[in-house]
Amino acid sequence: MACSFRSPEHRRAAGFRPTLLAALLTALLAVPIEAQSVRTLEPGTRVRVRLEEAHSNVVAILIDARPDTIVLARPSMSIESRLLFPLERVSRLEISAGRRQLAPIGAVGGFLLGTVLVAAYNSILQSQCFGDCPEPTPALAGGLIGGVAGGVAFYFVPAERWVEVALPNRRSAPR
Repeated sequence: MACSFRSPEHRRAAGFRPTLLAALLTALLAVPIEAQSVRTLEPGTRVRVRLEEAHSNVVAILIDARPDTIVLARPSMSIESRLLFPLERVSRLEISAGRRQLAPIGAVGGFLLGTVLVAAYNSILQSQCFGDCPEPTPALAGGLIGGVAGGVAFYFVPAERWVEVALPNRRSAPR
């Protein structure tokens, strides 16, 4: 039967882990979570509306939210147009929570892809080579080149975060 003796330093370090974990969880709970924040419809907000009969969304600026309709404006058009949508026709209403940057995601994906491609290239090159083989390319170099390329490529990809909001009170349809 094996008996394990731990030093006092090891026991103190093991007792420190639950304290560290508790501190980390407390810090995470203190950070506001965006999904818990309440979003309201205010004039000037960028909104995305899906109509029940349409297969696409309308993105515009909210002008007014009336009890039975919402009024939107599309300032990107040469002539400002106002769109009125009865709430009975709206199936989904979302507001913009700002734009997010996809460059870090592209950089990580490019790094992983570059590393895998260079490692695969090296393994194929070494398996086909007999005798005087060239020096393998460092996989990290491929990862760095792929990371830069992915970060630059995804920097230009627009991505907007949308948060669904409850539709204002709409009249119930007659039965």
